[in-house]
Formats: sequence, C-alpha cells, structure tokens
Amino acid sequence: MEPGEGLEESIVREIKEELCLDICVRGLFRHIRQQDRDFSIDLHAFWCEICGGTLRLLEHVAFMWANISELNRIDFTKADRLLIPHLEELGELPDFRGD
Repeated sequence: MEPGEGLEESIVREIKEELCLDICVRGLFRHIRQQDRDFSIDLHAFWCEICGGTLRLLEHVAFMWANISELNRIDFTKADRLLIPHLEELGELPDFRGD
C-alpha cells in the first residue's frame, strides 16, 4: 500500500499497474491472518469486477482463469490456500452485473 491509501484503493492501483485492467471493488470477501514462526500475513480478499482496460501482463509471465473446482491444483501461497474452502462453500460466485 502507498502512504495514505486504503485497501480498496490499493488493489485498484495494483491491478491497473500489473495487469492494465480497471476494476470495481464490490466488497470484502474474507480477511485471513496467517501466523508462522518468522512472519505473519494479513490477507484481505475482495470481490472485484473487471470494468475496463485490456489484460496485459506487465509484472507477470502468465495468467489463467480457473473454476473453484480447479483451485486446489494451483500452486498458491499458504495464506491464499486458506481462502479455497470459503470459496468452495459458496456453491456459486456472486453476479455483480446490474450493480
């Protein structure tokens, strides 16, 4: 996060800088705290919708879209993996069209 920037502003800026996409933040999905012996991670996962731009990888070498059922096969960090059960509980993802 940049000084004076909120969580939602930060994710909007980061996605724009790294993927050239404009996103609309639709709300907090889950806040995860992972504590290890040497460090801790505070992960805020937001529901977001692409609302403009064209995907261009500026800081990454690859991307993929995945269904919830495919997430366990992806090499995520430990903190990211803690989100998967919460997504699986949903049954289906929210539809923000029309908001």
